[in-house]
Amino acid sequence: MNAIARPDWIAVDWGTTHMRAYAIGGDGAVLARAEGPGMGALADTERKSEAYEAALLDACSDWLSGSAVPVVMCGMVGSRQGWAEAGYLPLPASLDTLGDEVTQVPVRDGRLLAYIVPGLSQNDPYDVMRGEETQLAGWVHAHDHETASPPRICMPGTHSKWVHLDGRRVRHFSTAMTGELFDLIGHHSILAHSLVGDGFDAEAFGDAVRSAHERPACLTEALFSIRAEGLLIGADPARARARLSGLLIGAELAGARLESGERVVLIGAPRLCARYAQALSILGHDAVIADGEAMVLAGLTAIHAQLTAQRETVS
Repeated sequence: MNAIARPDWIAVDWGTTHMRAYAIGGDGAVLARAEGPGMGALADTERKSEAYEAALLDACSDWLSGSAVPVVMCGMVGSRQGWAEAGYLPLPASLDTLGDEVTQVPVRDGRLLAYIVPGLSQNDPYDVMRGEETQLAGWVHAHDHETASPPRICMPGTHSKWVHLDGRRVRHFSTAMTGELFDLIGHHSILAHSLVGDGFDAEAFGDAVRSAHERPACLTEALFSIRAEGLLIGADPARARARLSGLLIGAELAGARLESGERVVLIGAPRLCARYAQALSILGHDAVIADGEAMVLAGLTAIHAQLTAQRETVS
């Protein structure tokens, strides 16, 4: 990692599998990027706090010198298994005040001033999010003109989130384990034998989306039919993989209960968002894709500004 000009602050998106750090200049530009291990690789280590601090320093020590640099972190780093539990803000929750509720993390290295963004929670039904609140804050910050009549927001991923906004506040959200189910079924179920290979059958995906959306209660029967089709007529892996993806996403969209013509904004990895946009189009919905990394950075930037204003007020 090459040395750079000292950043104004450091943004960190620390998930289960990866940590991504960004050196941010005084003008808001990203000066450098670095990666490190995710929460999953550090959660069970002895002397957990030291392990997390060491991982952060491994990623960004070349950016540090002299006085402490603020580090604003979001994601699973704030979970119970993370560096320090940041807690959850109950709904309804404003996305404009996340910086007022951050948790400061004790550190040994005086060049760091570390903070973790809280997650969000709801009780009816019980649900939680951690990391996605920062993407939402980024979207609200970047699309202020749309908050008067906000669209439904979907954040596809291992655990997909569907969010109802009320202006700049989160009113309700739900979580679908679609990504995790795809991975588990694709690698650890009887269907794993049907998915060996490459490729993707777009027509089979569309048919599966429609089928699961129309009859979500028959999802488990439809899943087994993937295996039966392979045994009886030798369906190729591209078709099997597309059917699995389409059935799971179609069932998720059925659960979202979108109204006719309802707008959807997809926030996340471009490739996965494109797959969801395809499914939504099949069902007659328009979707706009917002890059997940860009929204995380926009959210962390807004939260850092809130935190800075709070610290200036206190001092």
